[in-house]
Amino acid sequence: EGELQQAELRRAHEKARLWDEFEVQRRKDLAKLQQALQRSEEKCNDKYRAFWAVLQHFRTTAEKQKKGRTFRIDVKVNRSDVVSSIAKAAKAHPNVWRELFRQLYVKFEGEDAIDAGGPSKEMLSLFFEQVCEPARGLFQSGGN
Repeated sequence: EGELQQAELRRAHEKARLWDEFEVQRRKDLAKLQQALQRSEEKCNDKYRAFWAVLQHFRTTAEKQKKGRTFRIDVKVNRSDVVSSIAKAAKAHPNVWRELFRQLYVKFEGEDAIDAGGPSKEMLSLFFEQVCEPARGLFQSGGN
């Protein structure tokens, strides 16, 4: 009976040791995952800022070149799915890259706001937030 109790005690100690090892590994894996997510968010933010700077440069250049001619693209945007809204707008304007030189006029569905620049900026901000969501699967973590 004493040997049986010792064997059970050893098994209990082994289970506790294995559980501790599992918990330590789980915490390490969680920390790695959090670091990877942080790096991914930083890369996404860097790409957003770079894209925004390029877009602003092209717009400024285009504004200088058009010399008084006015063009405008009206875009109706669903706030909860900006990515699809922009995709629809791109389909409606086949020469989308050329169209980027024109002024965007954004109207969020169900909202009465005059776009003096704020809604356009908010739409682009929401677009990049939604594009960078891990659930979309458009970006992968670089690992270590």
